Amino acid sequence: MDVYVQKGAFPETLCNLIKYDAYKQHLPVAGLIGSAEEDRLRSSEIRWLRRGDRWNNLFELLEQTVAKVGCEFFDTFGLSLEPIQLSTYMPGCYYGWHSDYSPKVPRRLSFTIQLDTYEEYEGGDLEFKTAALPESATEKGTLIIFKSELWHQVTPVTTGARHSLVGWFR
Repeated sequence: MDVYVQKGAFPETLCNLIKYDAYKQHLPVAGLIGSAEEDRLRSSEIRWLRRGDRWNNLFELLEQTVAKVGCEFFDTFGLSLEPIQLSTYMPGCYYGWHSDYSPKVPRRLSFTIQLDTYEEYEGGDLEFKTAALPESATEKGTLIIFKSELWHQVTPVTTGARHSLVGWFR
């Protein structure tokens, strides 16, 4: 198995709280990376969530959840979570085909959590070159875990805004 999908892994209230807290705290935008007109790999706004009082429970929840899935479905043990990224894709934003793994950054598992309902935006589909996602993968609170070496992309958002938590385990 290369991709694991768990619908409803995160309740709607938790998804809303994550977005609200990240914006309420005025977490700095790490950057609007590229633009749709520049023909770059990526165009999106990102904010970093780091360990600390506010986010410790979220980190612990993710570590426990992904450790269990890593053992059961990917035969992967001893995972270490990097800082988490809150990605915002506005109209025209995208992330082209890429892999999260490199020899210099030996990530083993990647994850994304859908923080919006699909009715809140159009486009912004997560796609894999070698795996198809079920329709439920677009539902709010869905957790998707996959091998970091898998090539994937987020198609351009055409309307609304798509928010997701993204992270990596080494």
